[in-house]
Amino acid sequence: MANEIYGNLKGIRNSVIEELKTFYDIRLQGGQLLTSELALRMADVTDFINREVSVYVARNGQVLAVSVGNDQSVELPPVEGRRGASRLSGVRCVHTHPNGNPLLSGVDISALKNNRFDAMIAVGVTSPDISQSQMSFGMITGIDDNEQYQVECYGPLTLQEAEGVFFPNLAAMVERILDKQTGSASLAQGTERAIIVGMEYGAPNSSGWTAEDSLEELKQLADTAGAEVVARFLQKRPKPDPAFFIGRGKVQELALYVQQENVDLCIFDDELSPAQQRNIEQSMGVRVLDRTALILDIFAQRAHTNEGKLQVELAQLQYTLPRIMGKGLALSRLGGGIGTRGPGETKLEVDRRRIRDRIAYIKECIGKVKSVR
Repeated sequence: MANEIYGNLKGIRNSVIEELKTFYDIRLQGGQLLTSELALRMADVTDFINREVSVYVARNGQVLAVSVGNDQSVELPPVEGRRGASRLSGVRCVHTHPNGNPLLSGVDISALKNNRFDAMIAVGVTSPDISQSQMSFGMITGIDDNEQYQVECYGPLTLQEAEGVFFPNLAAMVERILDKQTGSASLAQGTERAIIVGMEYGAPNSSGWTAEDSLEELKQLADTAGAEVVARFLQKRPKPDPAFFIGRGKVQELALYVQQENVDLCIFDDELSPAQQRNIEQSMGVRVLDRTALILDIFAQRAHTNEGKLQVELAQLQYTLPRIMGKGLALSRLGGGIGTRGPGETKLEVDRRRIRDRIAYIKECIGKVKSVR
């Protein structure tokens, strides 16, 4: 039934029910995970009735179902159109927590797994100023050795930060990973499809070396690393954007391209700051590397001597150290492949202290090797 409100409607005023029905008119645009409009309207109703409110949203941004629960939980309507084990449901669930806690509960995570939602999103309603409400979300990110779904949770985030998460590519990337795992294929096997991105800014190079020349060299490096470069993009700007390097609009344009062309990897010709890399990965939903990381990966493949392996590991750890806090949304280590080889594959999840200890140990080992030689 169109505009039907599900769940526990006992004691709910007709005016509130009519307000809930207007949620069906909301449409999330531009691949957003969540909009402030939907979150604040859900929070406003929750604050008024002191009950959880849940909304199902399809990948095209259309609201599919609206449900009301009690002050602790909400009964979710069944998810229709379920697909195979390697696919998510195509629906994300947004719900409120009247107690103000923006983090996902154990029940939320169980519902995420059981229904294979694209994402489970919780909005902690902060009363009386609901505009200060925060949210978090969880996603299935793979299957463990016991054939159980693995889940990663992200947040809490402000509602404004949540609007910056470009969602469709995250869901598509998870499905590619699930497809490989359920198909008994090794995540590290196969040629990765990559795009390369450069930017032309500042004064022209007096040596005649152009941005196009640099992109061609980057393509050769990517070929050496084992990637298949399917497209190259060159952006012209007066100067790099501090948050997205090539600009938010260009990043969103690339995000649509990588979704349509099933791209696994985006390689930038310039070195990215940890914040830029994190922001671009969140928006694009694929792994993002810069030139430095690509070169380190090539070294990791070709290091055979003990000293060479130590030198590569030291360089990778020093590169990873300032970026270790920014890997969350990228799901960057789930798929294996370029940029994950060498020590980085086992060291990403360790904390900064252990990385510093490892760096000191490697430097000591390198000193001993040199003295012996």
